[in-house]
Amino acid sequence: MKMRYEETVAKRVLEMAIPGAVMEFRCEQPYMEYDFNLRYSNGEVAAVEATASRDPVRTQISKEVFEKNGGSEIKAICCKKNWCITPVGTDIKKLRKNIDKYLAALEAAGIEGFTDDDCKRTNPPKEVTAIYRDLHVFSARSFPTSGAAVIRIATVTGGGQLYQISPTSAVEREIEPNKDKLGKATTKERHLVVYVDMSNDLQWIGMTSSEPPNEIPDLPTQITHLWQIAQTGKDKFVVWRATSTEPWHTVEHSVASQRFSEGE
Repeated sequence: MKMRYEETVAKRVLEMAIPGAVMEFRCEQPYMEYDFNLRYSNGEVAAVEATASRDPVRTQISKEVFEKNGGSEIKAICCKKNWCITPVGTDIKKLRKNIDKYLAALEAAGIEGFTDDDCKRTNPPKEVTAIYRDLHVFSARSFPTSGAAVIRIATVTGGGQLYQISPTSAVEREIEPNKDKLGKATTKERHLVVYVDMSNDLQWIGMTSSEPPNEIPDLPTQITHLWQIAQTGKDKFVVWRATSTEPWHTVEHSVASQRFSEGE
C-alpha cells in the first residue's frame, strides 16, 4: 500500500521534529489499524495515525478552475514575500495576470495581510480597497521567503469571515473518526497527526497566522498526542502539538528541516 500525501508529510515532519526518530509505515493494515510505528532513538515505539483535513467542495471547485487556468501557484515578479490569497469568484485568468502588482502595492504600503473585515471597514487602506474591488480578493497573508517569492491561491470561494473558528478545530473534528484505529494499539503513546490542506482555508490561514491556543485538548483514552501541520512551502511547515497533559505549542524543526532539504 502506497503512502498518501498526508502520510508522507507526517513521516517527514515527525522525523524532523523528533531527533533520532524513525517513522515506520505499516503497509499491511487488514483490520483498519493505525499507519505508523514511531520508533524513538531509545527503542521505544509509539503508534501514529495520519489523516488530512480538506474541504471536499472547495477542493473540487479549485481543481476544476485551476487545472483550466494555470494552477494555484503564481511566480511573483514584483513581490518580495510569499503570499497566500483567498479570492471570491472564478476569474482566475484576470487574477493571475494582475495579482503580483496589487500585492506589491500592499508590501510597499507596509501591509502584511488583510481579512474580509478589513475590506468592509470605513476608509480601509486604498491598496486593500483596490485588490478587493478589482480582483475580488477578500483575504491575503504574507510570509517571509528565503528564495523566489510565490503567490498561492488557497481556494476559490463565495466569501466568508476568517478567524471565527478555533484554529485547532480541524484536528478536533478528526478525533472521533480516528480514535478507534489508535485504540487498537498497545503502545504507551498514540499520536494523531492531522495535515491541514490549503483547501480548508479558514483553518490553514488561522493556523499559519496565529499562535497555538494555550489550552489542553480534551482527549479520549485512545489518543495521547495530537499534531497539527500546515505546509507553507517546499519542506516548510507550521507544526503544533498537544498531549493529554500539555497545552498546544509550536514544534521547532527548522534545523532538521534544513538538513532534510539538503539531503542529509
